[in-house]
Amino acid sequence: MRADQFEANAPGTLVPIFNGVAFVPAPLPPLIEPKWELTARLDKASAALARAAGYARLVANPEHLLRPLLLREAVESNRLEGTHTQIADVLRQQAVGPPADHQRAGRQLEVLRSLQAIDDGTAWVVERRELSPFLIRSLHGELLRDVRGTDKSPGRFRTTQVLIGAEGDTPAAARFVPPPPEHVEASIAELSAFMGSDETYPVLVSAALSHYQFEAIHPFEDGNGRLGRILIILMLMSRGVIEKPLVALSPFFERRRDEYQRRLNEVSTRGAWTEWVLFFLDAIQAQAEDSSRRAVTLTELTEKYRSLARAKSRTQTPLVAIDLLMERVFVSAPELATYAKCNYRTARAALEALAALGVVEQVEGAYPQLWVARELSEEVYER
Repeated sequence: MRADQFEANAPGTLVPIFNGVAFVPAPLPPLIEPKWELTARLDKASAALARAAGYARLVANPEHLLRPLLLREAVESNRLEGTHTQIADVLRQQAVGPPADHQRAGRQLEVLRSLQAIDDGTAWVVERRELSPFLIRSLHGELLRDVRGTDKSPGRFRTTQVLIGAEGDTPAAARFVPPPPEHVEASIAELSAFMGSDETYPVLVSAALSHYQFEAIHPFEDGNGRLGRILIILMLMSRGVIEKPLVALSPFFERRRDEYQRRLNEVSTRGAWTEWVLFFLDAIQAQAEDSSRRAVTLTELTEKYRSLARAKSRTQTPLVAIDLLMERVFVSAPELATYAKCNYRTARAALEALAALGVVEQVEGAYPQLWVARELSEEVYER
């Protein structure tokens, strides 16, 4: 990272470190010039969020919608950091356990740890607790528990200098050099206070500023990107913009990865706040609209499957199986027997009846025997 990349209005200070310089971001909020385009984009993003909340209320069980949204967030956020997994594989691992391939199982476990961190953070916010440094450390500890990066001090702010760039980069060659470790704790304390109560700007704008700030501080040795994107969801919930984690931005950021990284970097080098905030608001609008589409599709599929089961089945077990499928996607007969409080033969017969109706199909080579709601997986989780 070269000092001459940073213009006079860069929102921070360059400090010398061994073999280069590091960037210490100034505390939030910055001064952003009001623009009509910014106001218009903010209105569109806010309206899209309101529509998503409305469609979500049409879903009989909100968890059936939140699960695909958050799983997509976890998968795409990990993909941004170089861990590539398929949503269907993660769902299958949740149903029957990890595959024999340890590397593949490890990659999928990283996604599951991200999901758990989101759940933990959501529970914290629902209890009306502050987005504190303690929470941030706790979520980081869960994110890296027993997965790649577990040797990078999970749950503890870094005590060493880190670089953002290619492996082996020096401070002079790195794309970005975050502040030295002695600045981290105070910077995160300031950011936490801003996230919780600052009213300088509308909350969606403040969320954009906060995400930049967290990534610029880069408080941990590993996992900063994944945790920073989780904190967006938690901040929007804690400030009352959304009641549930209905918007997941990582799929948008992954689709436009280069622009995402460039916009963040240009804030540091030339104070390009407006351009970053506009990009962030585009992400909010796009992903809120995506959530609305998935809510509608889920509602339609649920009613379609229930209508088929009511018309063609003589027992209630296939209807109960549909509830479980909406929650799990992959289902075994023993799992359904436990869920429906029936015997194995009744559970298996229900799944076979749903297979005859085209609701599920048997997964070849799966042990224990497994059925999957393929249309649900493709239309609500993957598309």
